[in-house]
Amino acid sequence: MKKALVLILLLVFIAGGSYLAVKTVYQAYVDRYVPVTSMIDPFDHTETILMVGAEKAPKSMNPLFYQDRILLPVEAVRTYIDKNILWDAKEKKLTVTTKDKVIRMETEKLQAYINNIPVKLYIPVTEINNKVYVPIEFLKEFYSIEIRYVRESDIVIIDYLNRMVQEARVITEKAYLRNGRSIKREVLAVLSFGDTMRVFEEYKDWYKVRLDNGTVGYVQKDDVGVSWVTVIHIPYVPPRDFSWKPETGKISLSWHSMYSGTPDMTGVEKIDGLDVLSPRWFEVIDEHGNLKNIADLNYTRWAHEQGYKVWAMVVNNFSDAQETSRLLNSTEARENLIRQLLVFASLYEVDGINFDFENVLKQDKDMLTQLMREAVPLLKEQGLTVSIDVGVPDGSDTYSLCYDHQALGEIMDYVMLMTYDQHWHGSPVAGSVAQYVWVENRLRRTLEMVPNEKLLLGIPFYSRLWEETVTTDGKVSVKTAKTPSIQGMRNIAKASEGASITWDDVSKQFYLEYREGDSLYRMWIEDENSLNYKTSLVLKYNLAGVCSWDYNCSDRRVWEAIYANLKKDMTYEEWLTKYQNAQFSYYIDKPEEGESAA
Repeated sequence: MKKALVLILLLVFIAGGSYLAVKTVYQAYVDRYVPVTSMIDPFDHTETILMVGAEKAPKSMNPLFYQDRILLPVEAVRTYIDKNILWDAKEKKLTVTTKDKVIRMETEKLQAYINNIPVKLYIPVTEINNKVYVPIEFLKEFYSIEIRYVRESDIVIIDYLNRMVQEARVITEKAYLRNGRSIKREVLAVLSFGDTMRVFEEYKDWYKVRLDNGTVGYVQKDDVGVSWVTVIHIPYVPPRDFSWKPETGKISLSWHSMYSGTPDMTGVEKIDGLDVLSPRWFEVIDEHGNLKNIADLNYTRWAHEQGYKVWAMVVNNFSDAQETSRLLNSTEARENLIRQLLVFASLYEVDGINFDFENVLKQDKDMLTQLMREAVPLLKEQGLTVSIDVGVPDGSDTYSLCYDHQALGEIMDYVMLMTYDQHWHGSPVAGSVAQYVWVENRLRRTLEMVPNEKLLLGIPFYSRLWEETVTTDGKVSVKTAKTPSIQGMRNIAKASEGASITWDDVSKQFYLEYREGDSLYRMWIEDENSLNYKTSLVLKYNLAGVCSWDYNCSDRRVWEAIYANLKKDMTYEEWLTKYQNAQFSYYIDKPEEGESAA
């Protein structure tokens, strides 16, 4: 009897162990292979939420409804739609810019302006608890977006248009939309054969999709078929392109400096090798964007008779960066400046506007770009070519840090690279204003950000005569004695007894040196030879052309060099062949009677 009891207990133990083993194996099987069928509510929220594509926006970006119209916080628009939308908190104005439109709206006003033309609004820009809301439905066509509200899920959905998207269709009798990439994740929705959804991301065995009601989740690849479709709502019409190009060769522009008035150009003959004159006509005189105007219609008509284009230059106050800062940060001041330029451009029959804003604070970099975003569409609508002058992008040069070269390269018709003043007036070290290697290095850096077909290379028609003396403690003291023009350099070389003039193959310039008393005078000469090398870079990098400072400092020989390189359909390889064994000589003509060497 005792033995039988032991046997029974042993059998029970074995059976129990087998049951536990089977149960464990079965549970492991269930945990791994049996799908979860429990469901969760995908719309567990109490406020209207914003869904952009398949991304749920943060709560701070929730939409607002006013008179059945959708309003979005500026922060949401900036994050998901337009990083350049600008809210002026001081003046309560909102500015939206596209390639060919400038849209302005003001809080509590049922009127917007599109390229200065008034348009009625149903809902104004609204400020509630220091948060600004935008009537996004008014802007959807400009942004090429689709906006819809799903009442059942209380979700505002925004999709980008004019692009290819993937669409999935259920190909099994039943499929599950889950809240993660696993059959063990909860079910958000049960799908039937033929149900469609938009695909946003693809993984090994899953797609991230969104249903029409805004539910975002994951569906197994085996349950759906995927195809590409094009979502087009608004046909894109590219803005008219007024970017002017010369009939032959590359662009040759020369800035024409004038400060008190426009000279009488009657009788001045046409220069071969020059296409565009940019007279310094408009100067910002205050923080409100008002302009000093010294333009003259006779100049434009003379230039047109010679076959030149006129791109009038507008400059800021170089000496007062704070005034420029207040101008750039004021919507009203920017509007005022642009409005005057539109009027003056028409009044003086100019062909373009050239912006020369310098000594701008680094922190105003984006606001300078914003001025261009607002000005270019309006100026181009008036048929004008628009350009801007920029410093060379060199990390060690704070002077250039106010320019967003890449953004300006996208916005402007042309970008003028001021590749000169390598050694500026007042430099503590004597040197060239534009050494060849320095120019090429800065050009190559710029081409990483600005398209070559939009870039004009700056070339100088001047140099600096440096005076060096030795102080009592043995240090070299340097000062700028003169800033001579092309002819002025020739006159200095002619008048300086015992001057040594040699070709410097590194700078690609003639180098002049002479002594006078206790002073050593040094000058790196700009002439037709140095400019021949610089303009060859236009051929080498296929640039749009050159821009020269300035017209007043030029002479016949430099224009002949420019014409030979830019207007004779020469390739860089042909240029190399022509000049690889060239011998250079510095031409010194006789100064006119009574002529200064300055």
